[in-house]
Amino acid sequence: MAYTEEILGKSRTGKKGPGPALMGADTLIGDDVYNPQEENLGEIKEIMLDTRNGKVAYAVVSLGGFLGLGEKLFAVPWAALRLDTTHHRFVLDVDKKTLESAPGFDKDAWPDMADPEFEQRVHSFYGTQPTSPQSSAPAGRQAMVTGLFRDKDGAEQAYQAVLNRGYGNMEINLVMSNDTCNRNFSSMAAEGGIASAIGVSQAIPGLGLTVAGPIAASLSGIGASGAAGGLVDAMISWGIPDERVKHYDSGIKEGGILLSVKPRSEEDAQFIELEWKADRGEQVCR
Repeated sequence: MAYTEEILGKSRTGKKGPGPALMGADTLIGDDVYNPQEENLGEIKEIMLDTRNGKVAYAVVSLGGFLGLGEKLFAVPWAALRLDTTHHRFVLDVDKKTLESAPGFDKDAWPDMADPEFEQRVHSFYGTQPTSPQSSAPAGRQAMVTGLFRDKDGAEQAYQAVLNRGYGNMEINLVMSNDTCNRNFSSMAAEGGIASAIGVSQAIPGLGLTVAGPIAASLSGIGASGAAGGLVDAMISWGIPDERVKHYDSGIKEGGILLSVKPRSEEDAQFIELEWKADRGEQVCR
């Protein structure tokens, strides 16, 4: 671990240092990277500065050990990392399984990280925004907050939190399999925000999906042959990275409930994101 006393705000000479808000890059090289599940993902190998705007663009992280990929390296956007000064490490909110499809490269064949295509691909994977002045969000990208919930209670709490924030049923996208719907919401005793949404939901013929909210209108009338592509395209249009779309799609098939909403403000976006993570949402992003 590369942490030194300077990180804690005191230099070796005993004088007060810059503290955790401002540190030398060399003090961070070698620091461990964990996810919120306390899994050790790897360590910081290099920190890349974007000389066009003076900001840190990427941390080059070795994430390959647990995947058996040797010295495979990954460019992780600086915005995707959080410094945990208590445990002297960085936190990356990505699970190990998702990292299997992260954009990586060999230690002897570094990519052109300034290439806009590479930049967009990396930021799309981690759900962050490029820092370079040349970069822009892809056409049609929307500031949706999206999350997958594996249990009814977590989904219900997340859905209700958005309703309590002043949003209506028709503003919240809801996607689940028909089996999940029947198992959790078919009873006459079923109550709550999701149950009320189910009352005006639509089943997609031939695909086994129940959908509600704005997505229902965009998918209505699509035949079985085009419904799967329509759902995936809809999620991509919300600005969800391809890798997370795959995670959501498989999660729905495994009984999960997908929620998404377009926040009215940045304050709402932050509130919903934090609330959904507290409600055990997976891959909550915007």
